[in-house]
Amino acid sequence: MKRKIVIFLLAIIIIFSGCITPNTPKFQYSNNIVTIENYNVLTTNPYPGSSTSISFWVKNNGDKIVYVTVDFFNVPNNLNPVLSCEGSVVQGLKCENIKIEPFDLKPVKLDLTMPKQDILSPIPYTIAFSISYNWNGYRSANIPIIDGITKTQPTSQFSESQASYGPITVNFYPPVGRTYKKDNQVITEHWGVVGRPFEVKMRFTHIGNPQGIIEQPLIIPKDSISINSINIAPAKDVYCAFRKLSDSSQACDQSDLNSGNCVYPRDLELPGELVCNFNTVAQPVSGELVGIVSVNYTYTYRFVRTETIIEQPPPK
Repeated sequence: MKRKIVIFLLAIIIIFSGCITPNTPKFQYSNNIVTIENYNVLTTNPYPGSSTSISFWVKNNGDKIVYVTVDFFNVPNNLNPVLSCEGSVVQGLKCENIKIEPFDLKPVKLDLTMPKQDILSPIPYTIAFSISYNWNGYRSANIPIIDGITKTQPTSQFSESQASYGPITVNFYPPVGRTYKKDNQVITEHWGVVGRPFEVKMRFTHIGNPQGIIEQPLIIPKDSISINSINIAPAKDVYCAFRKLSDSSQACDQSDLNSGNCVYPRDLELPGELVCNFNTVAQPVSGELVGIVSVNYTYTYRFVRTETIIEQPPPK
């Protein structure tokens, strides 16, 4: 009897312990790495001599630390602006490199005092500010390679890694090797064959949803896109958009790939595509291997917002 009571009590404890286990919140990363939260204007219609403010929180929705710069401009000096921001040294009306951990927020506030003046009609002031940060993107692709003798078609398939988070993303097209005709059917090899170059194309696009205006054109700066590869290398005798960092007239070699110095030597305007032809530099085992090409890119993402404050004549 005592044994049954003990078992019953243990069962009750297990059931209730399961019920009170706290649910760990699941964070959801976003391609909109930095967003403005809890935006507030104290009053958009202040009277002469009164005060107002623009305040908000800057949030990091990404998977790594981000350094954000908030820069107010087009602010008249007669409004006596005073800027405050957490985690940054204020330089004039700029908060530089606010360090924000993933899913953390930092407050920003601009205090304004209307001049003490006699006015007969409303006076509008358009305040502008920008949010900017540097970010890095990454993606890789697996490309099947065959020797063309032991195997005439690969058993593996072309695939991409998951895209990194960020407002600019890159997608690989399936590789293109030889295109030929067989029995009135046009066949394109979406794989590599030892001894023959094959084309790899990648497309960079803007997928962010900024809370403001993006300066156009949106670009990735020169020398900020680099590639690396395993088992394959850029073909020296066929076109490749990527070149040596030290000499953009020269094709990349293996040492450039290993050091990250195989770069795109011009600004890339989005949306934009880059093409590089590769050769196989490893011998397939059992007739097949996988070639890997990866791309890294860094850029500054910046958007601008405005707010209109209208100074009102004093009530009569």
